[in-house]
This record gives sequence, C-alpha cells and structure tokens, in this order.
Amino acid sequence: MERTIWLRLGITLQGNKEEIESVIQGDKHTLKDMIGSGKFKADGNSYIPQDMVIEYNGKHNTAFEEDAVSFEL
Repeated sequence: MERTIWLRLGITLQGNKEEIESVIQGDKHTLKDMIGSGKFKADGNSYIPQDMVIEYNGKHNTAFEEDAVSFEL
C-alpha cells in the first residue's frame, strides 16, 4: 500500500523570462506547469514538519521520533 507524507521542498525553478516573472507575480498555474514539466532542481533546505511526523505516526501506528526532519539538498 502506498503512503504519503507532506514536506516542504526547496527548489530552483528553471525557465524562460516569461515563466519566471509569471511565478514571481504569483501565477500558481505557471508554477504547477513548470513543476509538472520538470523545470526545477531540488537543491535547497527541505523538511518534514514535526506535526506531519506526529500525524504519520498516529495514522500508521509507527513510532518515529516526533521532531522535524531536515534535509539540505
């Protein structure tokens, strides 16, 4: 059975002037399109928040340490 967990992922977007400036202006459709097209590189501070670990433990009867999990990619 597949499981999921929410995390905050640090990325660098790679696109043309119009795409990048559209994202800077808050265009979530362009952002979703760019991510879906693979126009990004995971390369920054990323983490699973503590409350997501707690939620995961409760949902799946696991006992992971209930702290935030950080990654520097």
